[in-house]
Amino acid sequence: MSIRTKFFNRIDALTPELIELTQELVKTPSENPPGDERGVSGVVSERLEALGFKVELVESEPRRVNTLGRLEGSGRGRKFLFNGHYDTVPVGDLDFWSVDPFGGLVKEGRIYGRGSGDMKGAIASAIIAAKALDEAGIRLKGDFMIHGVADEETFGRYGTRFLAEKGYVSPRNVDMAVVGEGSMKDGRIH
Repeated sequence: MSIRTKFFNRIDALTPELIELTQELVKTPSENPPGDERGVSGVVSERLEALGFKVELVESEPRRVNTLGRLEGSGRGRKFLFNGHYDTVPVGDLDFWSVDPFGGLVKEGRIYGRGSGDMKGAIASAIIAAKALDEAGIRLKGDFMIHGVADEETFGRYGTRFLAEKGYVSPRNVDMAVVGEGSMKDGRIH
């Protein structure tokens, strides 16, 4: 069996865990404003540490926590970063919601709730991809980093921008990066 096939078989097998992790993140409020990512940072940190990532928590301001996870590579390879924000816009008027915004309801193949598409689902996907790599026996040569960051919804002053200004993210320590920011297919908030 090819490495690629092993990896995708693990992804398929881990789909229930991906759903569960996305639900857990959705159920953990991180509305911005006011801005408090401590709870969701705890969920991400715990999952990354369980996979062998070295985790550093960087608090840019009180309650504004960025989670930096790094899994060391096996040799001299390129350093890859997956970056995603875990703050969300406020829920607003609950009368406009057809479901509990912090419920993580799964219905007809979709997960409903604040942050499920922007972008807690993408962060969960990166974590599950790391687990699939591990379970398939794939060890990258370069470091694999996952950053859960604060404050994207109000222009990133305490999140990615802060990390770049302080040297946590730079061409010196990251060769490639992906930001898993999604978009709405039909323009609706579910």
